[in-house]
Amino acid sequence: MKSEAGLPEPVTFGLFYEIVYNKVISSKGVKCMAFNRNNREPIPEAETTVWSCTSEDCTGWMRDAFSFEEKPKCPLCQSEMVKETRVLPVIDQH
Repeated sequence: MKSEAGLPEPVTFGLFYEIVYNKVISSKGVKCMAFNRNNREPIPEAETTVWSCTSEDCTGWMRDAFSFEEKPKCPLCQSEMVKETRVLPVIDQH
């Protein structure tokens, strides 16, 4: 939406912040710049073995590396689980 002057109207997030022309203005009048350059490094992904629940009503799954049993039961519904491979973000195990 545009104001009478032809400028975009500020967007309100809750009671505290408004975004106006790439500036965040708090309800106390303190101005801060908001930056988002999307210079994040990509998260490395790898094929990972997981256990998936066999129940149609359950979407439970867990990484094989975090399973304590040889053939685990679903922690959500206690159904049988089967091994699958998924592409997931790599997690360092310390």
